[in-house]
Amino acid sequence: MQQVLVLGFSVTAENPGYIEKVQAILQENAGVALRKIGLGGRQPFHLRHLLEEIVEDFAPDHVVAEFATPAFRQFSRLPVDHKETVNSLLHLCAARGIALSFLDLPRADVDAETDWVYEMHAQACSMAGLIYRKAPEGEGLLRDVVHPAPEGVDVYAESLLELLEQKPAVPVLNGG
Repeated sequence: MQQVLVLGFSVTAENPGYIEKVQAILQENAGVALRKIGLGGRQPFHLRHLLEEIVEDFAPDHVVAEFATPAFRQFSRLPVDHKETVNSLLHLCAARGIALSFLDLPRADVDAETDWVYEMHAQACSMAGLIYRKAPEGEGLLRDVVHPAPEGVDVYAESLLELLEQKPAVPVLNGG
């Protein structure tokens, strides 16, 4: 059975949320076990210090990174800091033979067409041969700046299911 870990923040932590919706759908498919870690109130730069322990504890075959929802864009940290987090995850998964993909979910205060975070994730996936999925935005999907309304939960679940239908890949890194 493929062990899939969705690694994210408060949106992923919600219960019931989009993960539980997907878990209910996947119950019929005994080939996938979906688990989650949602670190509410934390930022991606906090997570990079926990990655090895998380991988040790959960032993996933595939990690789905949900890193676009935290508020870190508003902090004084530079994009290079987030790139360090992304690279830490890429290198850890590559070294351990763990498939990796990115699922970017929207924030109301971010323009998905010009956002540097979405661009960084898409570019990292393109360069490492990974699946990248950006959930659609739309009126009525969010109940606040970032957390989904019931309709948003449905849309996010569908986006995750579409991602999981694709064959995940272990990151291929060129030159470290």
